Amino acid sequence: MTAAANRVVVAAASDEAYALPLSVMLRSAAENLGDGCGIEAYVVADGISHATRARVEQSISPRLSLNWVQRPAGEFSGLPRWGRISLGTYHKLTLGSWLPGNATKAIWLDCDTLVFEDLARLWIMEPQGKVALACRDSLVPRLGASFGVAGWKRACLNADAPYFNAGVMLIDVERWREAGVEKRSLDYLRQFGPKVWFWDQEALNAVLAGHWKSLAPSWNFPASMAGPSKEMPRIVHFSGNIKPWVFPGKGALHTAYGRYLDRTAWKGWRPAPSWKQRLLSIYIHSPLRPAMLPLERLHMRWTRWATMEFQPQKNSSR
Repeated sequence: MTAAANRVVVAAASDEAYALPLSVMLRSAAENLGDGCGIEAYVVADGISHATRARVEQSISPRLSLNWVQRPAGEFSGLPRWGRISLGTYHKLTLGSWLPGNATKAIWLDCDTLVFEDLARLWIMEPQGKVALACRDSLVPRLGASFGVAGWKRACLNADAPYFNAGVMLIDVERWREAGVEKRSLDYLRQFGPKVWFWDQEALNAVLAGHWKSLAPSWNFPASMAGPSKEMPRIVHFSGNIKPWVFPGKGALHTAYGRYLDRTAWKGWRPAPSWKQRLLSIYIHSPLRPAMLPLERLHMRWTRWATMEFQPQKNSSR
């Protein structure tokens, strides 16, 4: 990397509940950087208290500079929300507005990721005229699949076009702004609100169809797919409900998570064991789980139906 490019820009967003995983993610990213490189991190603090911010700041490596970003309260009111997800998930869509003007490129990292690779290797990749580089999703293979883009027909999109996971992205911020990704994504969410599945991710797949390029799967590898004989991926994504700071687990990934957690201000902390956690741990490691996936997906459909919140706003300022 050249002297002008030795600061990797990382963008993320967190609320109070995700402050611990944010700290672990940032710690792992900084500790695996190559020599002569640093991270300039911009993190939206969505209701994070001053005490918790101080704890996050105590957790980070000297190789990382942390910049807290404040956003207007309630800016996403009226957008669809269901299940465990908060409206803060939509900060990803507005990064063109809150990253500094001189940020032409950024790596987006969800807080539930764990970095094992030098992010500089991702940073130096060329978008090749695309708005973003991302990995194809393991659950949703294409736009027209179940849990894909609900509005693909009305948006005249190709149902067989690939669908990406938005938890890890290398973003050309200049093209993101020029393409109006923020406004178009929010417009999509307001139009298809109660039909939306995966929140900001669905909106981005609708807006960026044909304008993103695939990364190797190891840059955003689902923890649920990691087997005992597989090598550590570049970035692990603890997507879904089974989070290592909620449910104690077994195996190399949970062990690695605990190792990085113990280098933060939460050193020594572990989720308290319970009978529910024990049963869930048995289930997720059971060879019978693949046969139960249809039931898991049926449960997700029911959860979305039972918890969907959507209040369309007739007069939007956007």
